Amino acid sequence: MFLLAIELIKDLVKYDVCPALLKGLVALLIPSFKETSKQQSQIVSAHHPPAVVLAAGLGLKAIRILARGNTSLAEEMLHLRVVHSLMAAMGNMDHSNSQREASLTLEYFVQLFPVVEEHVRRSMGEELYKLFRGNAEDLYRRIDSNQADILAANEVNVTKELHLSGLSDSTMSFCFGHCNQGQVAYITHFQREAVGEKEQQSLQGKPGSPGCVAGKPGRRKEPGPSSG
Repeated sequence: MFLLAIELIKDLVKYDVCPALLKGLVALLIPSFKETSKQQSQIVSAHHPPAVVLAAGLGLKAIRILARGNTSLAEEMLHLRVVHSLMAAMGNMDHSNSQREASLTLEYFVQLFPVVEEHVRRSMGEELYKLFRGNAEDLYRRIDSNQADILAANEVNVTKELHLSGLSDSTMSFCFGHCNQGQVAYITHFQREAVGEKEQQSLQGKPGSPGCVAGKPGRRKEPGPSSG
């Protein structure tokens, strides 16, 4: 069932429903208290998990697959506060499968975007962050209730830095509604080039200038496939 749903989602992101679809997937990661309580009351056995848990699992898998397959989609998800939602899912100790999947997905965003790494490290604190980077897949087995609370209560928000970088969410949303993935990558490439040229111009004449302005979010070379 999940495989069919994910294949459908991969097709739908090529059309103008993409922004709404991504927003819905991110929203699935943190179900409301009312939804959770209603579904938990309907559990018959451990072999019949509530629909809200299944939906969150689908959302996590879809987000991970879409982000790894298209960096522009990953950038759009950042505007939707996917990092905040992933960390909250990592802190839900009632659902270990979701914790594991959320941790692996967050690991990809941390590896790809320096601004995400900065915010996640600050929110987690050094001890928890080291556990996370040491083995993201197994993190849910190693955290205690206090660390789970830190994750669940996080307030990570990288949207301000994204706007400062020149990658406008409105521009990206327009592209997702009217361009195919190749066109999105092409446009995003030239947006980054324009931002880079402005930064270089502002740094001319300054000795020892780094290749990237401090505080400006960038993107690392995409990491290889995760073992998870």
